[in-house]
Amino acid sequence: MIRSADAVATAKRDLREGEILGRGGIPGRRPSHAAADSLRLGALPLGLASRLKLARPLGQGDPVLWSDVAWEAGGDAVRLRREMEEDFGHSARQVA
Repeated sequence: MIRSADAVATAKRDLREGEILGRGGIPGRRPSHAAADSLRLGALPLGLASRLKLARPLGQGDPVLWSDVAWEAGGDAVRLRREMEEDFGHSARQVA
């Protein structure tokens, strides 16, 4: 059973380096991962995948990772999510 999950940004078509991501998706399709798996993978949450510049090309269906985007310019929501991920990562390592 998944306790918590993230809706993960996923390329709905082939994307080129330098493209600006928009929000949206395929109706009815919500790729999700268990939160711990999303954190381990470094996946970009779907809700934050707007107006971020793609740093490398991606193929259709590929998950978008934090390392795939220039997130530093993403604003307060992105900064807060990254802080939360850092805190969660430390907590998860202490429990393991």
